[in-house]
Amino acid sequence: MGAKKPMYKLIFKTGVINLPKEVLEAVGRADAKTLCVLLAVAAHPEKSADSLAGELGMSRNAFEKAVAFWQGAGILNEEEKNGAETEKRALSGASGSAPTVIRSSSSLPVYSSEEIAQILTDREDVSLVVKECQNIYQKAFSSYDINVIVALMTYLDLDGEYVLSLAASCALSSKSKGLRYLQTMAVQYYDEGIRTPQQLHETLRRREALKGVEGQIRVMFGIGTRSLTKKETEMITTWTEGYGYGIDMIRKAYEIGVNASGVASFPYTNAILKRWYEEGYRTPEEVDRQAAAKPAEAAPKPVASRGRNGRKVSQQLEGESSFELDDFLTAAIQRSSTSADLKDDNP
Repeated sequence: MGAKKPMYKLIFKTGVINLPKEVLEAVGRADAKTLCVLLAVAAHPEKSADSLAGELGMSRNAFEKAVAFWQGAGILNEEEKNGAETEKRALSGASGSAPTVIRSSSSLPVYSSEEIAQILTDREDVSLVVKECQNIYQKAFSSYDINVIVALMTYLDLDGEYVLSLAASCALSSKSKGLRYLQTMAVQYYDEGIRTPQQLHETLRRREALKGVEGQIRVMFGIGTRSLTKKETEMITTWTEGYGYGIDMIRKAYEIGVNASGVASFPYTNAILKRWYEEGYRTPEEVDRQAAAKPAEAAPKPVASRGRNGRKVSQQLEGESSFELDDFLTAAIQRSSTSADLKDDNP
């Protein structure tokens, strides 16, 4: 005869804590303190945040972070009374009162389960986008995930095509980040004024083009997998978007800088491209024609630079044949090379 399975029964004494069923969807992502906050709010919704935090032995900041987690999961709403914000919080679906929409820390509202159900019923376009986004992310959405889609289309009033295009882009680049990444990018683009499908498509196109150029520049400069510095990123953006140069023009400037100094340097390349842009050169061929058109007596002289071994090296700058950097840039290159050698000699 097999052992009997244990059966458990709750012992009710002074009261009951009522929780919405949706808590089960988020409980696996919550730590012990976050769960304690939910239980405390459910047991004493009339108490202030400071009071509950004190009883739990938590700081106000830690308490608010836990509350934000449950807000993001669509479990907690913060009520407003007579236009003034109160500390009282209501559990979504835990009472028969009308749910309240609030602003969360991410600037998107949190809707109750009843409100989401009503929106999905009233707006077929929102319902279809939710279904398509589940296909894009290849998973069944949680209440938090659905809330993100609903908020983007009802609160920010973004078009369904916009949301689907951005979701596809975000899932392709970082599916592991889920809907939080989609929410972050949507709010960022919205704040930047990118609010129509056409504007989004152009932004994504430029991002992809920049990403392709960036990869080639990484190989060119031998950067590898390290993150680009803020300054390097700004330079690449200036070259590609500000000056409108492609990888061929960037490579041309890179080669001239390396030939002059023996060092692959963003500042050298930037200085050369800036000069070309100011002088109106648009293609490597224009640079070569300018160099070839110079009188023979004005041909560039070899540039003396200091190599890694400390010995001076004479190198001629080349366009296709040659290209002359001005004295200021040449001096800057030589000074920078010397500084680099000193660093190498004094680790």
